[in-house]
Amino acid sequence: MENVSLSWELYESCDIYVETDDRCALSGLLLELTESKTAREGSLIIGRVAVSVAHNDYESGGVAGFLGWGTVIECAAVPGASYEEVAGSVRRLLGFLEKHRLQAVPVCQFEEDLTM
Repeated sequence: MENVSLSWELYESCDIYVETDDRCALSGLLLELTESKTAREGSLIIGRVAVSVAHNDYESGGVAGFLGWGTVIECAAVPGASYEEVAGSVRRLLGFLEKHRLQAVPVCQFEEDLTM
């Protein structure tokens, strides 16, 4: 990935839709990725992003595809994080989900930079 200076709004957040309804188990699994068990406003800190596991509100609308999956991981860049740090942290999270055989699809402004 090239070193670029982007507007904060372009990389401040990323949603990852996960094909699971067991949000408690997923939250527990994500503890393996945290450098510390510190939470920020109910979120886990993974690399340079704060993540929270939530119910996907689109699920109840009968939406097909990944938007119909039961869970979304909401990622928010920690203050002061660079684009490279945020993208790297989200990429690490996606690799972890893949390793655990969980289907996941990121939706954000920088998803093209998240391919493994």
